[in-house]
Amino acid sequence: MRLVARYLTKIYRKPFQPPWVVGEPAIDRVSFTLDAGQTLAIVGAAGSGKTTVARVLSGAEPLTTGAILLDDEKVDPRTDPRYQKLVRMVFQDPSAALNPHYSVSSVFDAILRRHTTLSAEERAEKIGHTLVDVGLLPEYAEFYPYMLTAGQKHRVALARAIITDPRVVICDESLSSIDLTVRAKLINLLLKLQQERGLSYIVITHDLELIRHIADKVMVMRSGRVVEAGTTEQMLNEPRDPFTRQLLALG
Repeated sequence: MRLVARYLTKIYRKPFQPPWVVGEPAIDRVSFTLDAGQTLAIVGAAGSGKTTVARVLSGAEPLTTGAILLDDEKVDPRTDPRYQKLVRMVFQDPSAALNPHYSVSSVFDAILRRHTTLSAEERAEKIGHTLVDVGLLPEYAEFYPYMLTAGQKHRVALARAIITDPRVVICDESLSSIDLTVRAKLINLLLKLQQERGLSYIVITHDLELIRHIADKVMVMRSGRVVEAGTTEQMLNEPRDPFTRQLLALG
């Protein structure tokens, strides 16, 4: 499956702003192509627009202009049920994906009821298998968020994303706040799932080691625009733009 972004632009309006005033775009004509099984890393300084790209792709924010295509078909991430099933997001804060008042199984079951026609028994089986796929026991389905460690929450957040059998998973700095041991295990898990399921990833990060380890392509952003993009090898070893060289040196 191929995901294509064409000239994505997002402009946020300020409260009480007159309609004739055009604000500065948070992202401005961002374009890329992601083929099946590929990983695209998006990097940039704070405020560069990386998270806005992720939110637009996930349907959390509407586009101002531009188009998103899934297998050459234009889609609206906010309303297209097929897109919402096939393109999923792992949020930076795993707790944001879990309602503290509901068990893991309740959250997952609601997702499956929305995106599949599985029976109650089939949904329960699917939840158990997905938890096993991310390295947890099926019994974790009955756990509440407060019962989970930080590492377990990240695994549950990943399970939440892949439970619909997506083709693309967006990870927004989802590995940045955990210790090195847990992060290494989760990176290996991402690679294992990619190999087993043919997943494509969009990874928003500033971690050069992570980029070097899992990314096929790198896209550098600054002030909402793409500064430079290319293969991981080219971007890490022979970046052309001075800003890219500076950013990667800091990383």
